[in-house]
Amino acid sequence: MRQSLAVAQGLFAALVTCAPAVSRWPNPFLRRQDDDFDEYDLSYIKKVAAIGDSYSAGIGAGNKLGGWGSRYDASHPVLVSNYLTGLSEPLQFHSCSGHTIPEVLEGQMWRVGGGQDAIMISAGGNDAELVDILNQCVYQFFSPTNLLEWLAGKTPEKIINDPAFTANIQKLIDEAKLKLNPDGAIYYTGYAKFWDEKMEDLDWCAVPDHAWSMFPFLTAADHLGLDWQPKATLTVARRKKMNDLVDLVNGKIVDVVKNSGTNVFFVDYDRYFGEVGGRFCAPDIQEPKSDNDRLSFFE
Repeated sequence: MRQSLAVAQGLFAALVTCAPAVSRWPNPFLRRQDDDFDEYDLSYIKKVAAIGDSYSAGIGAGNKLGGWGSRYDASHPVLVSNYLTGLSEPLQFHSCSGHTIPEVLEGQMWRVGGGQDAIMISAGGNDAELVDILNQCVYQFFSPTNLLEWLAGKTPEKIINDPAFTANIQKLIDEAKLKLNPDGAIYYTGYAKFWDEKMEDLDWCAVPDHAWSMFPFLTAADHLGLDWQPKATLTVARRKKMNDLVDLVNGKIVDVVKNSGTNVFFVDYDRYFGEVGGRFCAPDIQEPKSDNDRLSFFE
């Protein structure tokens, strides 16, 4: 839930600072040039929608909602919509855990009604295979050698730097714009880095044989001489590489957002994770530590 709170904090900041400078609506509080403009008054927002992947669906945050997509009631779209007192209808919540951008376009976009005042989007991480990276490099839920060979031939950097990646982000934004009212805005959230940025070669997470592998047969496979991936240790180089990939994805999103008009905003909440020490492998934490109150990824 703390992850959702961090994202919601970033979204609130974007909402109150990115209101239209001049609105077509007659309400005087929507005009920044008026003396009585109140940037914290968001009652003009009547219709809100959310589309995207698990970061938007809020997987694991609160209680699971009914229906498809693994959406949760403490996700950041729900937290934001609960704060907005002027809504004329419930949040249109169509995000789905695991969806890529093409799947968002095909399976979610058509569900969004027109005339939205704000659309919250989180998408691109699954396209960049960030989940596969976590699997291969950290949890190893299922990690046979053939997947390692696949990863070697199709590196994450190639996927993220491929023009098709940014083209899909642009298409998603363009399609979402068609769902906005004339003064509506899109708030595209980025991703948070998994590992604390203060790393040392001999920190607790980098000690030899320290691994978070979840696959039960890795040890047995070693003893049986099977051609299987060895346990992945959390070296400093590996953690830095994974953080760099998150920054690379965020950078691509930012580039597209900057060229998408004045009603599209990037929500950078990653810094909040760093400010509260909410990432894994903080210098003063002996991982794994399930009762780490600062951790922002899980409740």
